[in-house]
Amino acid sequence: MPIWNICKDGFKELYSKLPGDKPPFEYVWRLTGGNPHTLSQLYQVNWNVELIIKELIRGKGISRDFISRWRKWLEVIVDDPNVISSTEFPEE
Repeated sequence: MPIWNICKDGFKELYSKLPGDKPPFEYVWRLTGGNPHTLSQLYQVNWNVELIIKELIRGKGISRDFISRWRKWLEVIVDDPNVISSTEFPEE
């Protein structure tokens, strides 16, 4: 699975080559961050984001307990990934 992302222009070119109906480009760009593998996954499941999220949770072994315990930090990290390097970020 590729973990690299491509620039927005390159991603837009790839997105435009996908046949059929698709969500607006900016929405897809926000969801994928320019990751072509994630774009492919979304396309294969007919843009069903919930299905991709469920598979990601299952594949990574993320439990409800983990989510409950780390929810506050997960929300903070989504807004500011740099918080991970701060001294107040808990280690586990």
